[in-house]
This record gives sequence, structure tokens and C-alpha cells, in this order.
Amino acid sequence: MDKMAANLSVSETAKSIDALVTPALLLDRGRLERNTQRLAEHARKLGVVLRPHMKTAKSIDVARHVFPREPGPITVSTIAEAEYFAGHGFRDITYAVGMSAASAIRAMKLCRRTGVDLKLLLDTVEQADVLANVREATGVTPSVFIELDCDDHRGGLKPDDPKLLEVANRVVAAGANLVGVLAHAGESYSLSTPGA
Repeated sequence: MDKMAANLSVSETAKSIDALVTPALLLDRGRLERNTQRLAEHARKLGVVLRPHMKTAKSIDVARHVFPREPGPITVSTIAEAEYFAGHGFRDITYAVGMSAASAIRAMKLCRRTGVDLKLLLDTVEQADVLANVREATGVTPSVFIELDCDDHRGGLKPDDPKLLEVANRVVAAGANLVGVLAHAGESYSLSTPGA
């Protein structure tokens, strides 16, 4: 909460919130800072890269809390979000929604225009087969994650699905850069223990 809101009485704060034009983002700054510091420390201890999803905040100010020194790797849900963050200096972006031919072409045009490394997500042979056309249409080699299904209800392929290797081979055959695999543990939203 900013200083102005902190100085308002409860009724004044409610009135000021009621007056907001929506959609609007309201954050508890202290909680944001504690959460981002805790996540960064946890990732550091694990030796992994923190690639936070910006789909909720959609805010350069929030992204700068996560990466106060320089833009780091982020994840987005729309090409418009990728364009927004690329316009603010972010250069390592994952577009974490299964790609279509149109979205892949728009994404690669953004890469060509800004130099951003925008990684696409796919999980089908058909999507992989589109990559050669995307590369030809834009002159940009797509970087790709193959999505793994780790919780039985989202997109992606099971790790033991034979199609996983077929998709990987098609990505490589299309001349794309296979970055690795990506999984979204959506089931973690319902966990309630601190160790989870």
C-alpha cells in the first residue's frame, strides 16, 4: 500500500478504492517485496532461474520489484504482454500459451524488431510443423519449450508419451531452437501446507 493510502482512514480508503477505474491493480507493497525476496532466495538456494509470470500484475513496476537491478527472465500469457515488457527492456520472455501460427509469426516479428528472445510453447506435432513456415515468414529462428503435463488437466504431453520425442524431432527438423521442457504445476494452487 502506498503512503497516501496508508494515511487514509478505513472509510476514506474504501471510498478511494470504490472510485478507481477498473481494471486496476492494488497491491500491498510490503507483501509484494517480502514475497519477491522470498522467491528469489528460494530459487537461488535451488540453483534455478526464477522466471515469474507477469499475467496478473501486467506492470513494469511489479517486474522491477522482482528484478531491481536489470530486467530478468519473465513469463507472459499474451503477445501484447510480451510487446509491453519488451518495450521496457525485458529481453528473455517466455510466451507460456500454446502457440498458433498467427501468434508465432507475431512473436517472431517482435523478436526481429526488438532483439527479444521470446520462447514459444507447444505440445503437438502440428504446432512443431508450423515452425518451419514461421522461420521462413519472419527470418527468425524460433526458440521453443515443449510443454509437459504434470497434473493431468492442463496442456502438455506426459513425460512418458511417445509423442514427446516425435514433437522434439519435428521441432529440430523445422530448424527451431529446442530450449527444453516447461511444466506448469497448476495443482499447486490448492496446496495448503507451508512445505508445499
